[in-house]
Amino acid sequence: MRAKKEVNLEVIKDNYRKIKEKVKKRVICVVKADAYGHGLYEVAKKLDSKDGFAVATAEEGMEVVEAVKGKRPVLLLGKVEKEDVAKLINSGISMTAYEREVLVYIDKQAKRLNKRASVHIAVNTGMNRIGVIEKEGKQIITFAKSLKNLSVDGVYSHFYDADDNQARISQLAAFKRVVDGENIFSHISATSGISYGDCVLDGARVGLGLYGYGLDFLSPSMSVKCRVVAKNRLIEGDIVGYCAKFVAKKPIVCLTLSMGYADGVPRSFTGGEVIVGGKKRKIIGNVCMDCCFCEGDENVSIGEEAVFIGESAGMRLTAEDFARSAKTIPYEILCSFKRIKTFYCGK
Repeated sequence: MRAKKEVNLEVIKDNYRKIKEKVKKRVICVVKADAYGHGLYEVAKKLDSKDGFAVATAEEGMEVVEAVKGKRPVLLLGKVEKEDVAKLINSGISMTAYEREVLVYIDKQAKRLNKRASVHIAVNTGMNRIGVIEKEGKQIITFAKSLKNLSVDGVYSHFYDADDNQARISQLAAFKRVVDGENIFSHISATSGISYGDCVLDGARVGLGLYGYGLDFLSPSMSVKCRVVAKNRLIEGDIVGYCAKFVAKKPIVCLTLSMGYADGVPRSFTGGEVIVGGKKRKIIGNVCMDCCFCEGDENVSIGEEAVFIGESAGMRLTAEDFARSAKTIPYEILCSFKRIKTFYCGK
């Protein structure tokens, strides 16, 4: 097999347990974007969290409902589309809403279906992505509560930088001014916010932490590997890859690895590290669509394993290491390995 992801579901479950022990309150498991690249259905099925799950699209929500057989709460964090409202109500998925006309529409659909729709109110406390602004927050909550076919099951916001002390305190204060006295499940804390006790109100939404990042007591659950498919002995002046990005300054062994940018290794990863033949080696030349290159030696054989994320020969590379080299964030890296097959252990 040219490339693969390995996901340890037991590690994800253990990360959830550790987070739950830390928070000591409700922990909503964020499994959007295919559970950050780890496999939405398998992760949701394994966690089977009584506290519930959060997704970004109606399609993701339906997949979680199937995985947990409709027995766990599911929250759609993304803005709800009118054409999805009826099926979301019928599936018991809670919808994000913060505009009067949307709340009215959901209420009317729930009445038509002879059901009660669940909503969470999103509050914009400074990120300026979605949500009702602070000064209108209480009015929207009151309005939503007045609709007979709605159940207001939560109010939430989102930090734009939980590690920025001033920004975090400011956003938290704004959120509290909206939710204080409302007696509704209130949540703002994500993975990094768990480190700050004041951020966990009635519970926390946790995404990245489930998969092993963001807190030092967690363990990465994904490995990404491919194979050495070619071995070229170069002399001084030989080039590697498109546009002659790399020119050999001395005789070297160049290894071709069977992953490229179509597999999730971005062109910006040149200079990043991969473990091959018991050593960490630098990626050289431009990353191609289906392969990339690293400098090797005569001891490496064709067919040998190359590790981009994971452990080998007592060494480890993480999504954080990968992200630093690619000049991005681990979230993006974990979500990027879409063409390669996933293998699970710990089911």
